[in-house]
Amino acid sequence: MSTVATDVMIRPFRSLDLHPVIDIARSHELVESHRVANWSSLWLNSESCMVVLYQHAVRAYCVAYTSGFCMYFGLAVHPDYLRHGIGTAIVDYLKDRLDPKRRPWLIALVKERDLRTQLFFKSQGFLARYHCKDLRGEDVYAFDFERKQ
Repeated sequence: MSTVATDVMIRPFRSLDLHPVIDIARSHELVESHRVANWSSLWLNSESCMVVLYQHAVRAYCVAYTSGFCMYFGLAVHPDYLRHGIGTAIVDYLKDRLDPKRRPWLIALVKERDLRTQLFFKSQGFLARYHCKDLRGEDVYAFDFERKQ
């Protein structure tokens, strides 16, 4: 059974959130220093980016977009705040936005070498159904969750 942090607030990304988000991404090796400018413009122009406030500071972020019957998303939590229920709060927030008739699927891509994240998604009811390569050629699993009626 997973726990959900009680004092979590999820809100849309604002430009003042950029530096904490980049710090979180760097801590997970999701963005290289020389690509920060390109990554920043992506965030500032996206409407589907959310940040998670925990203890009055940005501790995690989520990028979600929809395509057809699916909602694809990625998330990252600050390493010092793992296992505080923040990731569970994000996933629950996204699950609540699924519609069994219009958009029943929630999908996350997880690197094959990232066992901790794979176990997290399994604990949230996701199943690893597909194996593919990401844009960098790394092996990833597509974890999905289906909202039933």
